[in-house]
Amino acid sequence: MSTQAFEDFDPFDLAQAERHHAVMADMRERCPVARLSSGMIAVTRFADVRATLHEPALRNSHAARAPGVTVPPEDRFFFFEYDPPEHHELRRLLLDLLSRRQSEQLAPSIRALVTELLTPLVGRGGAELVNEFSIPLASRLMMRVAGFPEDDAPQWRQWIRDMVRSGFSFTNRNERGAGFEQCYPDVLAYLDGRLASAPATDSAQHGVLARVRDAQIDGEPLTRTQQRMILFSVVSAGTNTLANFMSNTLASLTREPGLFESLRDDRSLVPVVVEESLRRDSPSMHLTRLCAEATTIADVPVAPGEKVLLSLASANRDATVFPDPDEFRTDRRDQPSHVAFGWGAHLCLGAPVARQAGVTMVDTFLGLVGAITLEPGTSPVPYLSPQGNGLDELRVCLAPTRAPARAET
Repeated sequence: MSTQAFEDFDPFDLAQAERHHAVMADMRERCPVARLSSGMIAVTRFADVRATLHEPALRNSHAARAPGVTVPPEDRFFFFEYDPPEHHELRRLLLDLLSRRQSEQLAPSIRALVTELLTPLVGRGGAELVNEFSIPLASRLMMRVAGFPEDDAPQWRQWIRDMVRSGFSFTNRNERGAGFEQCYPDVLAYLDGRLASAPATDSAQHGVLARVRDAQIDGEPLTRTQQRMILFSVVSAGTNTLANFMSNTLASLTREPGLFESLRDDRSLVPVVVEESLRRDSPSMHLTRLCAEATTIADVPVAPGEKVLLSLASANRDATVFPDPDEFRTDRRDQPSHVAFGWGAHLCLGAPVARQAGVTMVDTFLGLVGAITLEPGTSPVPYLSPQGNGLDELRVCLAPTRAPARAET
């Protein structure tokens, strides 16, 4: 691949999405911090990405969208669009609700959801696992975490898909206009309606919804935009990331020789497989930052106003950190933790929920499925975008587990 090939790469161009992994591999090798033709500076190696996540000269505000796109304050609907100290204060509101301990308490309900969705698919001998399993599972779980009715999950799936496919997630506009008021007034009406009708109790049943309704920062209630942002982030970002992660993991069970059988023989490998799936097939491709004051990244000067793309997916395939990075291995015992969920103070709030969901999903899957293979004549259909890395389709054949033989009396 020529230098020109990656200089011309635009990560916000959906038509170029399938080139992402190849371009990033070339950049890691020959130009790990590169200025793209769009003006963005791409950071591709593990050490540089992790260090740059904590670079004080870089900001979240106005960084998450395509170059040249400025998002007004009322449309900043993701945590990664907020800077300290507001960013830290908003995160602290949810740390206990999304903690590892709280996530562990979700295991029984996750197991029940997996069983409900998977049992009929196993019964008929096969399925398209992305739309019949991963997406419904992820969306219903995140609705539950948010405190929204699970019956509303299909509507949210439609909204989220439209935002990604229309380009709204990157440009803050679509064919209906600009901003949420013009493009998705029904989303705003839904969020405001749920806030207005939230029960007067901060119980686990009502999750994040009840928390943001009552939360205060420095003695002041959250603004309407802050409330909307938290709820929207939990459902939309959580659903996308979790569905991508689960679909990628299930695809690996079909493509990696002996992996499914190894897991059935040794369930202690389940958490290891979950982490390796997150590393090799990172469900989120990158984070973006906006330079607020002159700085350098790996000796490359960055000027105020320039946008920086931190490629999480590329960092997780850095061969200097992860030998045989494109291989799915279960023996990565003495290597650093991947950055699929970010790092440190910028670690995704939902990471404990996602990990618990992944472990519980795989473990429950192993209890219900005796064998999984790709449907003959099919292969996984990838879904790559500037922000997401998952599948559009995964058609498989499923065989049930064999019931244990009855002892004769």
